[in-house]
Amino acid sequence: MSLAPGTRTLTQDDGEFLLLTTVEGRMARMGHELALRIDRWTATLTVGPEVSATALQVSADLRSLSLKGSRDPGKPVSEKDARDILSNAQKTLQVQQHAEVSFTSTSAEGTWEAVTLQGDLTLHGHTRPQVLRVVATESGYRLTGQVAQSDFGIKPYSIMMGALKVGDRVDVEVSVRL
Repeated sequence: MSLAPGTRTLTQDDGEFLLLTTVEGRMARMGHELALRIDRWTATLTVGPEVSATALQVSADLRSLSLKGSRDPGKPVSEKDARDILSNAQKTLQVQQHAEVSFTSTSAEGTWEAVTLQGDLTLHGHTRPQVLRVVATESGYRLTGQVAQSDFGIKPYSIMMGALKVGDRVDVEVSVRL
């Protein structure tokens, strides 16, 4: 799938921005691997005549975090657990002090069907290099990457003296219709 050169603005109306978590520790079976959704985000996609001339800038509001659900369909999340999960996520990410997460690409390489973006990710007041992959789908594009919370000064949520904790690595998945 090839895109016509130009600049497009994308928002939550054009797709879905997910954070996919894992659980670790001796009591991991008690926890939920989750799909969290960021409900307010915007992206500016500048498509060049070639993939290498393409740029992406994304900004997302972590205060708009919501729970899409459990990644395990056989393990639903109760309403009480959902409220607790969102409260704990907001505290862990310190969304009142660090509401925005952003990514700005610095290079793009590959084909229109599979692009690798190098860039800078700013999260929790820290900026680090980040690699994201974009692949064409039947209806648009899917961007994926993985973020280690500890690389950005975030201590993953943990209870029971670490017997149940959120994994340090969080998968990022954004699907958009173009």
